[in-house]
Amino acid sequence: MMNYVENKPLAEMFHLLPEEYADISVSSLPFSIRVQNRFRQKNIATVKDLLLLDVLFLKNIQGFGDNCLSQVLDYCKELSVSNASGEVATCQETKVASLFIANKDSILLGDFSFADNLALSIEQKEGFEAYKRAYKDLGEELVFECFCASDRIVSLWEALSIFIKRCSILKRLEGYRNEIPSHRRNNAIRHYIDAFSYDENTRSKLLNLYSSQDDMLGTVVNSIDVEDSTMVTIAERFLKWCTFDLSQEITELFGKIYTDPRIQTVVEGRANHLTLNEIGEQLGVSRERVRQIEAKAKRTFDRHDGRIRIMPKLYAEQNGQSIITLEDIASVSGENTAALVFLLKDCEGSTYTYDHQLDAFVFGDNDLSSRIQDFVDTLPDVLHRTDYAEIINIAQEAYDLDSEYVEKAINEVYRTTGEVYHRSRLSLARIYEAILRKYYSSGIHVYDDNEIDGLRKHIYDDYGDISLPSNNRAIAARISSTCLLTGRGIYIPKKDRWISADLSQRMLSYIMNNESPILLIGNIFSVFEEELEKEGIDNRFYLQGVLRELFGDRLYFRRDYVSRDKGLTSVYSSIVTLIKDAKYPVKKEELKKHFKGITDIVIGLATSDSDIINYFGEYLHGSNLVIRETEKNYLSSYLASLLADGEAHHIKEVFADIINDSPEIFSRNAVIWPYSAFSVLEYLFRDQYQFSRPFIALNCVDIGRPNERLQELLYGMDQFSISDITTFAKENHLQIPALIEFINSLNDKYLLVNSDTLYTISEIGINSSIATEIETLVFNEISDTVPIRELQCISKFPQINVTWDEWLVYSILKKWSGRLEVALSSSQLRQSIPLVSIAGRMDASKYKDASTEPIHIKVDNMDDIDVLLADILSDKLLEEI
Repeated sequence: MMNYVENKPLAEMFHLLPEEYADISVSSLPFSIRVQNRFRQKNIATVKDLLLLDVLFLKNIQGFGDNCLSQVLDYCKELSVSNASGEVATCQETKVASLFIANKDSILLGDFSFADNLALSIEQKEGFEAYKRAYKDLGEELVFECFCASDRIVSLWEALSIFIKRCSILKRLEGYRNEIPSHRRNNAIRHYIDAFSYDENTRSKLLNLYSSQDDMLGTVVNSIDVEDSTMVTIAERFLKWCTFDLSQEITELFGKIYTDPRIQTVVEGRANHLTLNEIGEQLGVSRERVRQIEAKAKRTFDRHDGRIRIMPKLYAEQNGQSIITLEDIASVSGENTAALVFLLKDCEGSTYTYDHQLDAFVFGDNDLSSRIQDFVDTLPDVLHRTDYAEIINIAQEAYDLDSEYVEKAINEVYRTTGEVYHRSRLSLARIYEAILRKYYSSGIHVYDDNEIDGLRKHIYDDYGDISLPSNNRAIAARISSTCLLTGRGIYIPKKDRWISADLSQRMLSYIMNNESPILLIGNIFSVFEEELEKEGIDNRFYLQGVLRELFGDRLYFRRDYVSRDKGLTSVYSSIVTLIKDAKYPVKKEELKKHFKGITDIVIGLATSDSDIINYFGEYLHGSNLVIRETEKNYLSSYLASLLADGEAHHIKEVFADIINDSPEIFSRNAVIWPYSAFSVLEYLFRDQYQFSRPFIALNCVDIGRPNERLQELLYGMDQFSISDITTFAKENHLQIPALIEFINSLNDKYLLVNSDTLYTISEIGINSSIATEIETLVFNEISDTVPIRELQCISKFPQINVTWDEWLVYSILKKWSGRLEVALSSSQLRQSIPLVSIAGRMDASKYKDASTEPIHIKVDNMDDIDVLLADILSDKLLEEI
């Protein structure tokens, strides 16, 4: 390190003028993250601020060691050198350029001696040599042709046009790249790509421009294939996007939020911890009105932040640093900082959360605070000061944890007495376990905010203020990692004994000796249901957790089934993998075509995986849902608001609302029917709400009996199929003794239009007058029991909105006729044909073996005589006519 005077300002030491660097942010400089953090800590924002400081001040900053100081001094030295040589270099470049122009005739002759005595920099010498190489490569004759007879080199120009185009594109891309702030160009590319687009295809294409996802952003132009127009377009869009000014975007965002002074008052008041009542009194409005204004502001913020992506951009700007501090946010939000933090806390993304203990936003799949707390929980109750440094080193090296935050966590739970650290309270894991055992012996629903709030109160009452995470998800993650799942989102502390030894051995024997090598957990539960319920295990989720605890070393578990041989799960995994790799809904027929000989049972087992979304005969993997975090937040807020009334809501209502508000959510994911929408919502929020097709409700709401829900389901539609009825019955374990009787019971509103479909009476276009006309025609034709499809009078039936079918005639006569009687040839609907007779004369026995093959009925309205004749006469006879 160079010699320096400790109390001498850096500007004076390196002969620099601080005012010339007032607009250069230190965050744009290639200092290490540690140096940047220390600068933020001391509010050193610009190079001017830095140059006004002396070495002694820097050395006294906590954590600012020799390496940090060396970086600063080296930078100042380079700044001093470039400043001193800048004017000379500029003049020299101008001088060289003018000499090239003045000596163009000599250059034309290949004479470069005019520059022999010219003092050139290394870069300038390389440029000068390029002129000489170009002359040599082109040759004297071609140089003269280019200069003197340009029309004779058109063919050469055409040959080089592609090269010129390439150079033009590269120059344009380089221009975009050069507009990106210099500090940003030195950051890792992958974080900017993640912030730029949620589309995996776009991300993949952009990553292909680099040799590694850790490459610097500024290297992109070097590898673009300019012949690929699609790639050039994506690269242009990306490079332009990378010039963003986040501070300006945030300012504009608040301009869109604060369209009314009252909105600004509410948001800033809430950001400063004022209650709804306090703000209401200030504005002279009710508490509920304040809540509505706040909700509107949050919706506006969510919508625009989905485009701006503030946190992902900040994360990229910090070069992937997992912790985004409030100071980081303040650096881009200025006077809007408090309001922005308030809105961001309520709009946490899937990749980041606000951590109360760290008072920062944390990026990453795992909650950083939980990982730090988990580490601290592993430490002994008593530590000696001599062990402290080693523990911090282990946290950094083995667990990749920031020492500053580990020290903070240790200091929160340990107190010092002399040279000894000792715990002042239990670890959070132990506290959670004790509270759950005391107050939640039947389990706690970790996704129910009311239950988590109750847990917080019990902890406060029993242990005082122990700085619990403000984020409920952090508490839920901690409980779920240490407890046992006993239901959808419900966890209890683990036990030493779960079930009797006899029952556990019989279940193991059932699994090991079963003819099927792989079993659904639900099937095992149904076999041992009565005994399990006596042991307190009342659902398959609870059973799966217990089986894992008991036999995790002998059996292999998937989310919904268990196997006694790891290799036997491959076919199921392969089906799930195929669905996952498809990126679009996969039909059952496609699965059968790909896996030759596969049965419906095997498909059913595989597609029962919790990650598979059932689109009714088509299957989509949950990972292939393209739903942005802001859209998921919208769906979550919508459901919370809708279900707050404590009622069960039909999926058709939910589907219509979402289609009206944000149709792109469903259209982007091939959801075109309400019941596919139900499956998607159930996948996203099954741990938070109660889903019982076709109704959604809060977990505490009694949705109702299956047959009642089936009636309500059907009466909300204009048309439906018999398979809709049977599918619902199967999924809800509803027994329908006689399907045709159930269908007939719906004829106050619906009639069969064919063997599988029912329409509303109004949609069919039928009424009692038409029914009477049909009854008369049929009555006049028959004298005995006959299949309806054999009636000759059908051709005389009046026109309605649908094609006449034997099942429609059956339904009409069943509803309105008094002189005729209808029945089916068999008790099984699918093996039956509809029959008609004079009332009291029905004899269906002689048709019990009749074919169910349909006969298409045409009504003779004489609109197309040629077609009608073709149905009756042969082609040959028509030709003779």
